[in-house]
Amino acid sequence: MACQHYDPERNHFSLDLHGVLKRDARRVIRKRIEECSRFKIASLEVVYGTPDFYDGSIASVLHEVVTDSPDVETACLPREFLDDCEQYSARVPKVTLRIRAGAANGVCDERSTFTPFPASREPDLWLRRLCESPFVPLKRTFSPEEAAQFVGRGCRAEDIGADALTPADLEQFWRTWQPAVARSCAAPAP
Repeated sequence: MACQHYDPERNHFSLDLHGVLKRDARRVIRKRIEECSRFKIASLEVVYGTPDFYDGSIASVLHEVVTDSPDVETACLPREFLDDCEQYSARVPKVTLRIRAGAANGVCDERSTFTPFPASREPDLWLRRLCESPFVPLKRTFSPEEAAQFVGRGCRAEDIGADALTPADLEQFWRTWQPAVARSCAAPAP
């Protein structure tokens, strides 16, 4: 599943790239490393899964990006990953990168926005929308209008009916609303 999460207590960002194409993974890994450095996030965990059935793997893309990036402390990476990332990825589905803090005085707060990325192979529409929308890791609430815009496909703010939703509330709303939309799309026209 393609998803991302920021843990402010550990100052740790996780990025799961299942359901992401190699070319999109390359772009988002580069951007996340830059953004983590800018916002002084200490570590970035990249879950690439075991090698997929596509040409190469996300582990090879990750290896290529981290060895070229000055923001990653490569000395902290597992030696086996640096020597042969494909062999390492067959046993271990993720790697944690130590990020060097950037020169800018950035701090991750409610206005910090991370770049969206395509997750075209992700079957879960909710997770795909989370990836393909700008990610604001510390945003605590959504207005009904924002929630309706985020959920999309004919949803109105009146359907949501709350003054503010937390991301968990919005996810619960989406999970209950999604089957209703599927049923209404499948219903024959009168």
